Amino acid sequence: MDKIRPIDINKIFREPIDVLIILLGGIQAPLLCFDVLISRLEEFHFMTDLDSSVRGQLHIPKKYWFDITENSERRRSVIINGCQSIANLAFEKLKLQPKLYDQCKKTTEVRFLGHLRNAGAHGNKFWFKNPSGNLIDPGVIVWSGKTIDVSLHEKQNVFPDFFSPGDFFHLFDDISKRLQ
Repeated sequence: MDKIRPIDINKIFREPIDVLIILLGGIQAPLLCFDVLISRLEEFHFMTDLDSSVRGQLHIPKKYWFDITENSERRRSVIINGCQSIANLAFEKLKLQPKLYDQCKKTTEVRFLGHLRNAGAHGNKFWFKNPSGNLIDPGVIVWSGKTIDVSLHEKQNVFPDFFSPGDFFHLFDDISKRLQ
């Protein structure tokens, strides 16, 4: 078993971590305690009510949540989309703090996060073309045994094959150490 690594994450990453925990918890809970959840939620007709500024309130049935968690492809899709959103949220939160961002934007860890964010915007693939369509060599970025270079252009499913959801905790911890 790997040694457990304590983490100390900067408050900039609090929201991305919160989203990650809710995302993974929402997927894992029914897998871990399906029967308990079914019995506890039996009296409720809907999983949640959502307000809409367009047409009033929406009622999301419980079945929708359980259908997602029971289907491995749908679970994988939710994880991929969630990771793409988390990478974007984390990178943008960091950029909203110009002094801190300037302090660390050229570090391996932040460059790595930037490429994760970019992959999220390009169909879950690393993308190294400029707006003119010319291939740009990003150099070689190595973080925690993972290497990003031009050879990965359009060839890698980034989330979760190259970068697992749990890797965010370690990446945010490493970036946080740079911000101290």
